[in-house]
Amino acid sequence: MGCMMAITKQDVWKVANEINKAGDKPTAVEIRKRLGTGSYTTITAALKEWSEPDLGNTDELPELPQEFDERMQQAGADLFALATRCAEERFQEERIAWALVKAEIEQDRAEAIKIADLAEAGMDAMRTELEALRAELEQSKIQQHGLMQLAEERKAEAVKAQEATKSAQEQAYRLAGRVDALEAEIKAERAEAIKIADTAEAEMDAMRAKLDALKAELEQSKIQQHGLMQLAEERKAEAAKAQQATKSAQEQAYRLAGRVDALEQVVSALAPEKGPSRGSPKKPKAASSSSTAESGDAGGAPGRGSVTNEGE
Repeated sequence: MGCMMAITKQDVWKVANEINKAGDKPTAVEIRKRLGTGSYTTITAALKEWSEPDLGNTDELPELPQEFDERMQQAGADLFALATRCAEERFQEERIAWALVKAEIEQDRAEAIKIADLAEAGMDAMRTELEALRAELEQSKIQQHGLMQLAEERKAEAVKAQEATKSAQEQAYRLAGRVDALEAEIKAERAEAIKIADTAEAEMDAMRAKLDALKAELEQSKIQQHGLMQLAEERKAEAAKAQQATKSAQEQAYRLAGRVDALEQVVSALAPEKGPSRGSPKKPKAASSSSTAESGDAGGAPGRGSVTNEGE
């Protein structure tokens, strides 16, 4: 793009002859249009050489007509000399005027050719710039396609993180249900343990405090889970952070599950005579049976000392 094939004067003359033969006047614009290439400067120079007439000796006058010759012979030599002088003066004035007009025309033509060449150069530059813009547009389309693929991948990662967060939240809800059920059972067993000994009540109070702390931690875990779901839905780019937070929440839920199991064991230990309330049977406490037997031999009721040993 931007370079023109060189042309010769013969190419210009050939096209000019064709235009002239068709009855039209050859012009630089028409010749370049038919050639499809070439600069206006080259075409105009060749066209000027082709169209320049061969004037020959411009000082010689054309042959006088017969009628004028007859009249001149009649008028005499003086009239002929006067007419010849007038004709020469008038022809000289017209030739000078024509030379001036021709110079102006040549100057205008040169300026027009220069403007046309500049316009052609500008068009070549615009064509080059257009090709560069097209290449840049194609590159932009390729980059846009890559970004769309990357966005789809991030979206899939965000969906996976959201599913993991939902699973962790469901697990936390199940743990909360177990804690509520455990709390109700602990309250019932606490009422029964109060009748057994004052020390057992103190231990149950301590256990209730631990349970409240556990519930507070569980509520905090729920809040964290809710925040993680919002973060997972806000931005795709934060999917990695949501996954890490979900992993941390899962670990915390596992720890809470372990603490719940431990509390279940403590509750089972505090209710020896109630019988099994869940899946695993409770082991009888030898110390309590021994103390009861000794009290029976003495003929009295079980004392508080044996209960205190059980709690400890």
